[in-house]
Amino acid sequence: MIGAEAPPQSRGARRRRRTNRRNGATMTDSKQNDFAWKATSALTLLASGIVAEKVVAAGWKAVTGRPAPKKDQLLTYRLGDVVAFAVASGAVLSLTSQLTLRRAAKWYSDRGLAPFTDGAPAIGALEA
Repeated sequence: MIGAEAPPQSRGARRRRRTNRRNGATMTDSKQNDFAWKATSALTLLASGIVAEKVVAAGWKAVTGRPAPKKDQLLTYRLGDVVAFAVASGAVLSLTSQLTLRRAAKWYSDRGLAPFTDGAPAIGALEA
């Protein structure tokens, strides 16, 4: 019918059709992308933690000639060795986590998905 108004929509219908102002994606898409990013970042961080642990253990053995301290062996190592190992492993873990998370964010954004939402920094801000 010409000139007829569309029937009023319920509140729920308006909410379902609400879109993200940044990329035009619907809220459902945004939630799916958010879940996908959380899963991607979690797997990336898990892998980087495993790699960092192996690198630190191999580096410690190469430098000191002794295996890396484990929980049950802490009393057999000097306090200075334990502190040095904690500092080194913490630094390597932080560095690998940040680098792999940044690389995952770049990979994710290259596919047209936005890993950061709601005021978080853009990908370009991470590459500084």
